[in-house]
Amino acid sequence: MEIEIYNNVHAEAFCSIFQHIKLFTEHINLTFEKDRLYMQSMDSGNITIVELNLPNTWFDKYSIHTNSIVLGINANMFHKVLSIREKGQHVRLLVDQNANDKLTIDFTKGGKDCFDKSFELPLMDIDTDLLAIPEFNTDVVINFESAKFATMVNQMAIFNDTVDFHCSPNGIICKSCGNEAGKMEVSIGNDFIETSITEEIKLGFALHKLHDICMYSKLSKKVTILLTENFPIKFVYTIGDTEGKMMFYLAPKIDND
Repeated sequence: MEIEIYNNVHAEAFCSIFQHIKLFTEHINLTFEKDRLYMQSMDSGNITIVELNLPNTWFDKYSIHTNSIVLGINANMFHKVLSIREKGQHVRLLVDQNANDKLTIDFTKGGKDCFDKSFELPLMDIDTDLLAIPEFNTDVVINFESAKFATMVNQMAIFNDTVDFHCSPNGIICKSCGNEAGKMEVSIGNDFIETSITEEIKLGFALHKLHDICMYSKLSKKVTILLTENFPIKFVYTIGDTEGKMMFYLAPKIDND
């Protein structure tokens, strides 16, 4: 297997993808299929699912010698290696058919002061089953500037550990209410909402989990948020100008009242 990224924007995005994966999981399986790179993982609390889908056209060179190759790696070490890349350097991932127990990562080119660097990471067998995430009709689709939504989440976390989304035909109100700390409300007008809301929907989510998802706000200027009654909230970050996407599914909090 040999994967190369020459495009500087794509190389920086690729490194950013794995910057905060450790917030969700310790180990990851990267599945290189003929037409895409796919990753799916769930956090230890079985609350959040992370999905990555990068088409082979996103890469400058994409060559695998079988129908699919699964690379099990330590997420934190992978991030640490990728963080060493200097601006402008090309990224190369290599798995030798004769030494398929390690992943070689090369950083080359770059500016005149950059040194070519090469790393090896051991591969491991990570026993995990992929979840079949069903397709379902979405009640509400919201388009946000990802940085603004991240700021809103951080502000709401001042008052409580939960945010409630109240959706109605008049728009959406996000509430964070603390018994003693006070409360915060944010009104989201219909200009940000793609779908018409015909019935009232109320869903609550853990703010610290939303905070972790919002750590990816730098990956894309926009984030699409999909709300569906009795289903997890879905976040979609588009990566670059292709069909590349990073998606998060967060289970709603159960209302015991």
